[in-house]
Amino acid sequence: MKNATSETTVPTPRHRRPLFLVAGAVFLCLGYGYVWILAATTSSWDLGECVAIAKAVEAESIIPASTSRPGSPALSCDLGVRYPFLLRFDDIKIYGVTDQGHQDAIIETLKSYRHHTRTKPLLVQFYEKENWQVWSNPSTGVQGGKRGPEVPLRVISVR
Repeated sequence: MKNATSETTVPTPRHRRPLFLVAGAVFLCLGYGYVWILAATTSSWDLGECVAIAKAVEAESIIPASTSRPGSPALSCDLGVRYPFLLRFDDIKIYGVTDQGHQDAIIETLKSYRHHTRTKPLLVQFYEKENWQVWSNPSTGVQGGKRGPEVPLRVISVR
């Protein structure tokens, strides 16, 4: 009579390779996700850089008043990220400046500012006007606004 022994199977080298590939793919996906979160998160440094860029443009140029933020110029600056390599840049939107000469002057201001302060690359988008749509709910008294579709007149990359 044969003894009943329990056999344990040890993965052979042929079976280890797919396990390493799957583990490596999972590790890469998790690592990319972590780096993506770091790249896409706006820090106080990024916000400070955007405020300084806006002030540099305002000091040199006349920007029309904003309809979405009364009392402020129609200029916004946000952090942008280019995929898949997660390259960060400052995304600047300027509304109401339709004259090409005035746009060129703003671009020169931004080039000079970037050269002196060594900021991230800039993506500058000029729009004819802000498409700000106001809404309200009379039953609750809640009101607000949202940005409608906008098509840029001109897009310039400042590196």
